[in-house]
Amino acid sequence: MRTVTPNRSAILCQIHIAMDSLADVVNVVELLQSMYYGEDEFSFKSDHDEAIYRELQQLYEQGSEKIGKNVGDSISFEIKLFLNDQQLFLSLLCQVSIRQPEEFDIAIASANTPWLSRQAHSSLTELIQAYEPDADDRASRILEKIQYIQGEAEPVAVQALEEQEANARKANAKNDGPCTFVREWIWFPMIYTREKRGHIIDWAPKYGITGFLCPGKPGCMCLEGTAKDVSRFINDIKTVSWSDIPASHRKMSSKWQEKSDCDSKAALQALRRFPDMTERTFDIHGAFANHNDLNKLQEWMKENGCGEAFDHLFDYDV
Repeated sequence: MRTVTPNRSAILCQIHIAMDSLADVVNVVELLQSMYYGEDEFSFKSDHDEAIYRELQQLYEQGSEKIGKNVGDSISFEIKLFLNDQQLFLSLLCQVSIRQPEEFDIAIASANTPWLSRQAHSSLTELIQAYEPDADDRASRILEKIQYIQGEAEPVAVQALEEQEANARKANAKNDGPCTFVREWIWFPMIYTREKRGHIIDWAPKYGITGFLCPGKPGCMCLEGTAKDVSRFINDIKTVSWSDIPASHRKMSSKWQEKSDCDSKAALQALRRFPDMTERTFDIHGAFANHNDLNKLQEWMKENGCGEAFDHLFDYDV
């Protein structure tokens, strides 16, 4: 078989094209970095893409045509376009050919733009594909196309924000309807594990729960909130926080429930006796420092308008 050896002019032509591409890639990145210099506005898609660019930049500055074998056909980077006074952003994934000075691709990074609906994503993608910039050089064409996309995305972002606000109003209206307020009083034969106590205090705000926990032997707890939230909170404490405790040892007894039907969340809030969920102890004593002074607990509960609950919790007067 005859081996065809390219002539010197062909080799020089190939080197010339490679060097033109090299310069163009560097110009593209430098222009976009200068335009999108804010935090996270410009970022390479991966560490590998950034490493390739650094190598190309160094070769360009040295005037060398010896491109390393690890340099692929393109590099990718992400441009984050802030819309509507930075309330939302549109993330664009840009791919620039290293060996073909004319070629580039811009697409919407849907995974990084969660507010964009599927229909809006499809419409903007069609606009991106159809738009042909007028500029002569690739860097200017890419910039022109990005700016065009930003202009088209602005009204889409406005509509998305309006829909988000409308959905939030609907959710608030739904949550602000009639509900049942519950103040539940729970007795423990003992509760003093720091981790389990921490879960009760730390998790309560997520469920809209207020009240207090008095750890010790015995211990007690007051939970205030909607009937649904209190029930979910107790269930999650038993099944999640206490999952490593044998079922026979997960002892908590509901001693009393105070219930009131409310027309709104505002009415429910007015019934709360406690502003948040806190831990309370009263002159801890005993060999293991796990007994409270129940007399002082009773006095404190009376001061907070809950004196009647003490009798339900402990089944006797102190």
